[in-house]
Amino acid sequence: MDDSIIFQITTKSVTERPGLVKETVERVREACSSLGFTNFSIRILSDDPRDESNLFGVDRVMVTPGDYETDAVRKGRSMQYAVETYRCEPGDKSKTWIMHLDEESVMLPQTLEAVLAFIASGRGTLAEGPIFYPSVFSKNPITRIADAIRSATCYFCVGAMSGGKAPSHIHGSNLLVRMDVECDVGWALGRTIAEDQLFGLKVFEKYPRMGWHGGVVLETSPSTVKGMLAQRKRWVVGTMQNWEQMPPNVKKSVAFRLGTWGIGLGAALVSVPLWLLSVLYAAAITQGQTSILGIPHGVLDTPFVSGAEIVWDAIDGQLGRYLTVNEAFAMALGLISLTGLLIWMGGYLLGFIYNHSYQFGDTKLRAHLKDVAILTALLPVIGVLENYPLVKGLVEYKQGKADWVVTPK
Repeated sequence: MDDSIIFQITTKSVTERPGLVKETVERVREACSSLGFTNFSIRILSDDPRDESNLFGVDRVMVTPGDYETDAVRKGRSMQYAVETYRCEPGDKSKTWIMHLDEESVMLPQTLEAVLAFIASGRGTLAEGPIFYPSVFSKNPITRIADAIRSATCYFCVGAMSGGKAPSHIHGSNLLVRMDVECDVGWALGRTIAEDQLFGLKVFEKYPRMGWHGGVVLETSPSTVKGMLAQRKRWVVGTMQNWEQMPPNVKKSVAFRLGTWGIGLGAALVSVPLWLLSVLYAAAITQGQTSILGIPHGVLDTPFVSGAEIVWDAIDGQLGRYLTVNEAFAMALGLISLTGLLIWMGGYLLGFIYNHSYQFGDTKLRAHLKDVAILTALLPVIGVLENYPLVKGLVEYKQGKADWVVTPK
């Protein structure tokens, strides 16, 4: 293949986090070596002037000058500096691709194989692949379980990226862009903290042929719950900053997503007591009790029949009691709520499976089972934590706040 690839690793500082960046550089080299691919270079894009020493012998270190000014902030500012560097370089830019990676991104041979196949296919000028979060990469059980939903929803992006419509969201890592396209559009798109989303929209306006390369990249979940909440809040604030530049169909998609996110917060707040109620209810029935913690069942009855009640009544052969109009209506509401719960839990379970499928080393069965237990126990709490940043982000956007901090990993 005549096309070349630049693997651009973007970091705030190599000097402060050398271990992460070194792993990323080595994994790129290993993937290329395993496939015999030599037409590539590795570059590090940093904001730290100490990184000019080039610790890991990459082909080039691009350090964004402290006094550099452009119509972009934070990561977008550095990305625009890189674009201006590329614009000045000789060569056929339509034959060069930029593979964007974050400082903790781990490439696999499968990643490169999928990227090369996409380039050879000529299906588009921009493409993405899924990002998974192996449990061994993060010691925080809450954040690594919470990120399971991100792994699952990554595959919902397939239709968005290859369906011929403007994408409502792209992520800035595991992002493959042809150099001439990136140089044309650039990252100087305004002072948004969701620069990757806006970049995708602007690329689509000029180059609507996008795709899904399917190469997997492994990354690390936030190391703290506070960092995870700040990360999710940033997505919300950045999306609202980009709202006016979104085409109508994207606005509808984003509004629907934010709406379901908001409904999810209400559902999560309700689900925590119902989750506990179902556990207590099942325990009481098992022991033949007619009350829960001394409170008669009827006092704690909900407007609908919980999933636990339906399951236990089926075991006891008592489903006939739902044949009355009132009980049948309650059961219908219960089944609807149970279906929604299973879909929600199914998303986490799917992402959980993806994350546990990509582990380094010999992960013991008990480690997997431990995470299954944590997943089951923490889902109600995680539901609240995942949805709270929506409200926080909307409030702060209305207040004119748009802070951005690097997510600790």
